[in-house]
Amino acid sequence: AYKSAEMYFREGFREYRAKNYLRAQTAFETALQVYADHTLSRVYLETTKKAMEDDAGELIKNAKREEEANRYGEALHRYEAVKRLYAKDQSNPLYKEAEDRIKDIEKKIKDLEQIR
Repeated sequence: AYKSAEMYFREGFREYRAKNYLRAQTAFETALQVYADHTLSRVYLETTKKAMEDDAGELIKNAKREEEANRYGEALHRYEAVKRLYAKDQSNPLYKEAEDRIKDIEKKIKDLEQIR
């Protein structure tokens, strides 16, 4: 079991270094399912989750800046990227925030179109 876990860990580590956090998370979780005491997988799973949070926070910050400048298309792309990061964890506050902002922007766009 340890050998299998080690294989998944290496895969996860590769994905983590490539910033493919969802794939890395899945690989580390699989390693821990195969061998619960795989310490490095546990450590890197937490590191990956933190990196995802940092990325999502940065995306949201930039999306808000785009939104304030009325660049709604760019803002929507960034919020969608956050939703993709947390597609498996839709109860996550970052997912919810992105979802709410998307709804607000879509409403703004619709209102603007009615004015014209």
